[in-house]
Amino acid sequence: MGLLLTHEAANARWRASSMNSLLLAASVAAAVLGIAHSIIGDLLIFKPLRQKQAENDDALRILSRRRWAAIWSTWHLLTIFGFGIAGVLFVLALNPAATYPDLKLPLVAAFAIGGVFWVYGTAGKHPAWIILLGIAALLWQA
Repeated sequence: MGLLLTHEAANARWRASSMNSLLLAASVAAAVLGIAHSIIGDLLIFKPLRQKQAENDDALRILSRRRWAAIWSTWHLLTIFGFGIAGVLFVLALNPAATYPDLKLPLVAAFAIGGVFWVYGTAGKHPAWIILLGIAALLWQA
């Protein structure tokens, strides 16, 4: 006589056995890329610029501090969206039959964190944060 599995246990066993390892690997790779993108970019590009090396370059000197802040914020916003995509891939790796409610959290988080970060990075002087937070709100309500 075999053991009877509850519906939840059977579903968990099915989900564990059907995990998509390629999507999981892509999720991990996207997260690692995001970390590397932010750290290396900050060290190789933005740290020298913060140390006033940009003032010695005629082409770079034409940008105001506000525009440098927008460029820095854009660089790291890409990382935040990369983490959001990694989250979606992770959910899909664990549940190949995922639907929007399953994917909602990483999408909302990416846009909400991106919006808050944009306010911080540009001192609220660039209106993209309004759109980013608006998208997060729309996704949350959807």
